[in-house]
Amino acid sequence: MVKWPLEALTFGYCSQAIEAAIELDLDTVEAGAQGEHKIQRGYMPVTTYSCHYLTDEGFRRAIDDFLVREANQIPEFLHVKAVIKLLHDSGPFKEGI
Repeated sequence: MVKWPLEALTFGYCSQAIEAAIELDLDTVEAGAQGEHKIQRGYMPVTTYSCHYLTDEGFRRAIDDFLVREANQIPEFLHVKAVIKLLHDSGPFKEGI
């Protein structure tokens, strides 16, 4: 039995998604949110958007309250943008690619 290093297995799994995207002529491959390890495999961070409908009124109010408080923390959001830029700058791609 051959033992493969974990890094090779993980890259093999990531490359399957890229290979499928090439075969299907897709413009992008979504790697999902989070995971700094994805940068080494060419998945660069992007700002994401999600939309949800919450049927439970109490849960909806709690989420609404959180979103209002979060929106008031604009300096924190600017920090996130700086981190995303730093991650992009440390990615595997050369300038202009």
